[in-house]
Amino acid sequence: MRYILFLFIISAGFASCSEDFFSQTLDIDPPEYEKQFVVHGFGTNQDSSFQLALTQNYGILENVPDSAWAVPGATVVIFEDGQLKATLGISPDNQKVYEALVLPDFFQPGKIYELKASHPDFPTVTSRQTMPQPVAVDSVRFRENAGIDGDGSRLSAMDVYLKDEAGVENFYEIRMAIFYPILEFTYDSLGNTIIDTIGYQNFALAAVDSDDPNAELTYGGGIAISDRFFDGQSYKFAARMEEISGYTFRVYVRAITEEYYLWGVSAERKYQTDDFPLAEPVTTYTNLDHGIGVFGLAHEQAFDVE
Repeated sequence: MRYILFLFIISAGFASCSEDFFSQTLDIDPPEYEKQFVVHGFGTNQDSSFQLALTQNYGILENVPDSAWAVPGATVVIFEDGQLKATLGISPDNQKVYEALVLPDFFQPGKIYELKASHPDFPTVTSRQTMPQPVAVDSVRFRENAGIDGDGSRLSAMDVYLKDEAGVENFYEIRMAIFYPILEFTYDSLGNTIIDTIGYQNFALAAVDSDDPNAELTYGGGIAISDRFFDGQSYKFAARMEEISGYTFRVYVRAITEEYYLWGVSAERKYQTDDFPLAEPVTTYTNLDHGIGVFGLAHEQAFDVE
C-alpha cells in the first residue's frame, strides 16, 4: 500500500507540470570572436598557378550559407625578399580561391616569401616562409612486401634513399600515386584494335606508416619526418601503404618548411579525432599573423617507379 501511495504522489507531481516540463529552450550566448581571414596556401617549385583558399570565419552557432564564406575584393600579394613578386586575383572558377599564373621555379630555394592579404573589413594577414633547398635523393625503390600493420593487413612500401644536409633542421614529406595511362581505343580498316595512350592520371595512395616510428602522417595522405635523428647522414625514408603491385607509381619527395610540417601533422590528427567526441581536442597549427590557416612551401621532386 505504501508503494502504491508513492507512485500516486509521483504521478500527481508529473500531472501538475506544464506540457513544457520535458521540453525547455535554453538561451545560450554565443562566444565572442574576432572576424578574421581563413587562408590555406601551399606553394611548390612545380607550380604553374599559385592558388590559395581565402575565406572568413563565423561564430560556432551561426547559420552560414555556403556563398557567404567567400571574401571578394581582398588584396592578396606575394613578396620575394621584400620585393613585390605577384598579385593574386579571384579565380573565375571558385570565388573562395585567389590565384596567379606563374612559371615553374617561381619559388626559389633560399629566398624569403611573404604572403599578405588585406581587406577593409578584416585585420591584415601576413606570413613568411623560406623556400627549402631540394632534397638530395639517391634513389626511390618500390618494395612489394613490407610487413604488416597493427590489424594484420599486408603492406607495401616506397623506399626513398636521401642524403641529409648537416647542421640544418630539415623536414621531408613523401606522397604517392598510381600513374595510370588514359587509353583511347580505335580500329583500323581491317577491324584491328588500336590502343593509343593519350594522357595519364594520378590516383593518390595514402601512406599508412613508416619503418621509422618518428615519421608522422600528414593531412591528405602524406607522411613526413624531421632529420632530428639522422642529421647529416644518408637515410632511407620508407613510406608504407596497403599492399599493392603491378602499377607504375609516381612518388613525390618534398623538402618542406617546418610550418608546413606542423600544420600537416596537426591537421591530420584533428581529422582522425573529429568523429570521436571523447578524444583529446587537437588544435590545428597556424603560422598566420592575425588570421587562421597556413602558408607553406615545399620543394618537390617527382619519380616514376615500377
